[in-house]
Amino acid sequence: MFERGWRAVATILSYLVWGVCSLLFCYLVYPATAWRIPGKQRQLHARALTRKGFRFFIDFMQWLGVWRYHVEGGKRLRQPGRVIIANHPSFLDVVLLLGLTDNAVCIVKPALLGVPLVSAPLRRCGHVIADSPETVLENSIRVLTQGASLILFPQGTRIRPGLPLRFHRSAARIALDAKAPLLPVYFRYRPLLLERRAVVQYPPCTAMGRRVRGQRDPSDPTRG
Repeated sequence: MFERGWRAVATILSYLVWGVCSLLFCYLVYPATAWRIPGKQRQLHARALTRKGFRFFIDFMQWLGVWRYHVEGGKRLRQPGRVIIANHPSFLDVVLLLGLTDNAVCIVKPALLGVPLVSAPLRRCGHVIADSPETVLENSIRVLTQGASLILFPQGTRIRPGLPLRFHRSAARIALDAKAPLLPVYFRYRPLLLERRAVVQYPPCTAMGRRVRGQRDPSDPTRG
């Protein structure tokens, strides 16, 4: 009973820390540190700050005992110009990838630009907005050629357990046109945490594994 109660408190505390840190980053950290950065380097600076913030959050959750996580092959995430494709069972997938990947951007839904505390980081970091297939392809190629890694989920959204998976072809098209290697990432949660349509959960301590597989050349037909 005590353990379950503590995890409930720890989960609520994690939500509070997330909200407070988002406020600080939007209205204090980004503006206070960006003024001395040359214009062309501000996006890189914002991405580095965001990575540190997300890394703090996932380690804070682990310190509280909300979950435990481990990563296999994580060094591959530090290589630039990769198209990182991953399954997407939980909200925390994005947090983990952005917290552990250097100079990374995501393809995000246009609706997120209207969400408070989300729109400012999206614009400052230069994430790719999925407003049309043409602009997504153009902007994705641009960020990859500039040395950033692009994170995307071929399912298009968080998956729901028990439902069939449907994949979009955008990852392969972007990788081929940008001549960028694919880097598959697989998330596994036991049990699942913060899945789609979950608002607040008081979970048992979650052990999460993330496996980063070897990169693949999308133009090589011999790679299955």
